Amino acid sequence: MGDDVKGVGDEVRGMGTRDEVRGMGTGDEARGVGREERERRYEDFYDLEVWKRAKEIVGMVYKLTKDFPRQEAYSLTDQVRRSTSSICANIAEGFSRYHSKEKIKFYYNARGSISESMNHVLIAQTIGYLPADISNELLDRLRLIRKMLNAMINSVANSPYYKKK
Repeated sequence: MGDDVKGVGDEVRGMGTRDEVRGMGTGDEARGVGREERERRYEDFYDLEVWKRAKEIVGMVYKLTKDFPRQEAYSLTDQVRRSTSSICANIAEGFSRYHSKEKIKFYYNARGSISESMNHVLIAQTIGYLPADISNELLDRLRLIRKMLNAMINSVANSPYYKKK
């Protein structure tokens, strides 16, 4: 792997210790706020902290996979890039949906893309494309995003606007 990967690792590690990174989800998304407060405070999906963190991961994954072997261009490289991009896309689409059930559906899809991304990161580590420290940092960040998404799902589901069957 080239110097770019080392630079990405420094970027990943530069976010603070693992405990500090884990503690970053203490904003409104992690505590869970009601629909009215959330929509009043966030005008668009790109204002959401969870979306910003997911976008950071996409950038890191693109940098890291740039040095993957050429034969992986249409398999592992493509899969991990698509799955991390899908996290952002589903958060954005869910935020923009009017009905609570639709919002939750897209947040669930984002959560599924997190698991898929974690799988690809673990495979990349297993076959030697990612060093363990970089892989573990990416996994920690993905877990944090999953926690933030779970809080958003619970917030929407517990909202007085959510109609339960």
